[in-house]
Amino acid sequence: LTASGLIASVSISPGRVGANEVHILVTPPGGSILPVLGATARVSLPSAGIPAAPATLLTEGANHFSGVVSFTQPGEWTFEIIVQISESETALLKATVPIP
Repeated sequence: LTASGLIASVSISPGRVGANEVHILVTPPGGSILPVLGATARVSLPSAGIPAAPATLLTEGANHFSGVVSFTQPGEWTFEIIVQISESETALLKATVPIP
């Protein structure tokens, strides 16, 4: 995913209904190796009226975050990551995640 010059590599597994492990690796704007201040995530299923629910992320190392996200039913889920790049700058990255 990309936004505001930021690149995030995201892995969600096993990619089905239930609990899924998520890993996010962030590359700051310009390919910098400077660490970002943090990241949060949330998932929603607008087609079923399921509002955004937060996913707790833990810091695994510089620019590496992990956590667990639950998909309660099949569908085209919206996965959003909010990255705190600096004290005054955030970036929102969004993707659709198909859950069979």
